[in-house]
Amino acid sequence: MRKAKYDKTLPRRMYHYFRSYDEKCGAPSFVKFAIANGYTLEDLLSFREHRRFELAYREANEIRRDYLIDHALCRQFDGSFVKFLLTEEGKCDEGNDEDGSLEVVLTVVDG
Repeated sequence: MRKAKYDKTLPRRMYHYFRSYDEKCGAPSFVKFAIANGYTLEDLLSFREHRRFELAYREANEIRRDYLIDHALCRQFDGSFVKFLLTEEGKCDEGNDEDGSLEVVLTVVDG
């Protein structure tokens, strides 16, 4: 398995991708960003060791969360499903996702 090479332009490109996302169907995701840039989600997660990338990753995640919430409020996305995603995401952040099931759900939804 190859180790992906970190590109210093990734933080700026990721921020731009999430800020300018404008597809009619779907939502911005780290999976979509990774694929569009020739990486995997695993690659992106490994790049979080770089300070600038980590800051951009956190900002992109907030933009993504706002996007989901805004679209749920406008009834373009199912509010219950968005609530489920954000609640489960919080559990993962706290390390409570013991069986890895959320990762599968988010990958299917984001990808």
